[in-house]
Amino acid sequence: MSTALYGGTFDPFHKAHRRMVKAALKSGIPDQIYVMPAGTPPHKGRRDISFSAYRYMMAKKVFAKEKYKAVKVSDYEIKESGPSYTISTVRYLRAHVLPPGELLYLIIGSDSLMEIETWHEYPALLKSCPLLVAERPGEEDRKVLEAQKKRLEKYYGACITFYPMKPSTLSSSTIREELLAGKDVKGLPKDVRAFIDKNYLYRDQPLSVLSEEQILLLRDYERKLMRLMSYGRLIHSLNVMYEAVRLAVRFGADPWAAAQAGILHDMAKEQNYHKRPDVLSRIDPSYLENKPILHGPVAAFMVREIFDIKDPAVRGAIYHHSSLSRIPAPLEKIVYLADKIEPARDYADLAPIREMAQKDLDKAVVMTIDGSAAGIEAGGGKVHKDTVAARRYLAEKIKQKEASD
Repeated sequence: MSTALYGGTFDPFHKAHRRMVKAALKSGIPDQIYVMPAGTPPHKGRRDISFSAYRYMMAKKVFAKEKYKAVKVSDYEIKESGPSYTISTVRYLRAHVLPPGELLYLIIGSDSLMEIETWHEYPALLKSCPLLVAERPGEEDRKVLEAQKKRLEKYYGACITFYPMKPSTLSSSTIREELLAGKDVKGLPKDVRAFIDKNYLYRDQPLSVLSEEQILLLRDYERKLMRLMSYGRLIHSLNVMYEAVRLAVRFGADPWAAAQAGILHDMAKEQNYHKRPDVLSRIDPSYLENKPILHGPVAAFMVREIFDIKDPAVRGAIYHHSSLSRIPAPLEKIVYLADKIEPARDYADLAPIREMAQKDLDKAVVMTIDGSAAGIEAGGGKVHKDTVAARRYLAEKIKQKEASD
């Protein structure tokens, strides 16, 4: 049996990426293929790449059907810290995944063949891993490719095989630009396009207000969260982060604090609280009695030890993201609202709340409280006393503001 590795940023995963995989399987050379979204590509701007969970889930959706059972989408690189080097992934697959002695090919495009000598530890890579190169007519002159093949085989002991693939002009960067401009985009698999639309990807750039250092720290948070929650929960957390930053910019709050609270607000939701009596003993008893919102207070304590979050405003927003405090701080309101209106949410009452969130934070929060309370009570639950007090406080604040206008 033989295996092939196909890596890339996949931002987003488009039809030409899928065609590379299908053509490789059709060639009859590899029996199975590992598709490997890169965590931190060393050759691309790190602040502009979409968060890893989005890129991983797009690839997963493309190959979820039974006809692609020979394709496995791996999250190895996105869970690893530091730059994503192909040679490191090859060594990992050989040491921990593949049976001893199994042949491992590396799938690349003809453009990559011409620049492979810029890759990390390329001599070792060329000696240890045969290349399976997709030859796309019109991209490189065949004579140039053959000359490069012979040179790499002569000087580095490379083993290079070409396989045919239909030409394509698709590029992820062009697709991103077209989505940002609101153009009609071609070249995306249906499942990928639906995922992009649902999560409002590539439509704006809210994190442009953050520094590269801050964005890299958020990426580190994301890697740690992968070990604490499911990908579905992580996608929601990323959506809340983006929405919280949008709201923070709109209403004059700190976007960095909003980003941190947004991405980390649900970090304890899939954890076993009962293993942490030291944390539970420090939480308001009224939250201990209300399990649907207990993950907020638990997370507010755990983010300090796991993520070194010391900012009381951030921890307070995480603590109260499902309830609000009696007199909610601006960041609390932003994360509470972002949690309810992030793009993937599909509650029936969200359209008017989203519209109000464009112009009045307090009114949008009150509308959210009312909608959430109706759902809680319909399910036989009880609205937390702090939420009731927060609603009363905000309603009075709105009334006073309207009277003074």
